[in-house]
Amino acid sequence: SSGINAEYGVTDSDVLNILLKLVEGEKEVRVKSLYAVSCLVRGNNDALEKFNELEGYNVIVRALQSDITKLQTKALFMVSSICASYPKQSELYCTMGITEQLFVVLGSGDVSGPSTLHALSLLLSISHDCPDAVFPKDARDVLLELRTRLDTVAQAEEVNICETLLQRWPDPRRDSVER
Repeated sequence: SSGINAEYGVTDSDVLNILLKLVEGEKEVRVKSLYAVSCLVRGNNDALEKFNELEGYNVIVRALQSDITKLQTKALFMVSSICASYPKQSELYCTMGITEQLFVVLGSGDVSGPSTLHALSLLLSISHDCPDAVFPKDARDVLLELRTRLDTVAQAEEVNICETLLQRWPDPRRDSVER
């Protein structure tokens, strides 16, 4: 099919490199460029290798720090999808300090939007795939506060992921009482 040929052609061209530059360019094209990068890279090992050679992960981490909500959401979805399909990629993003960025996302903004689910899913993947991942000291507090905010908007899937993550960070006060 022509879609498959186009996908594999990415690794032989500068298309991915051009798109990555556009992700950091003018505001009007950033979201659409990131969407195109995401479509090319997700589920395509050759394109993912090219993406990593071009250090596209740096572009994605910077997109996560953007104040453009749609750009942030697309970056979260892309990284979450990549880490779910390729667990070794989680380690790469861990070394870049993405966990801290995820907690910034989770601690602010509209919890009913898709960014919350993508950030929680990515955090769950990372906490599973990277036993040495460094998490902020207030991770448990952020998750507890997030769960409370999620309860008010009835986001069941997000609440379930929060509960799973909270099990990974036991209450230190309870631990000290039990000892």
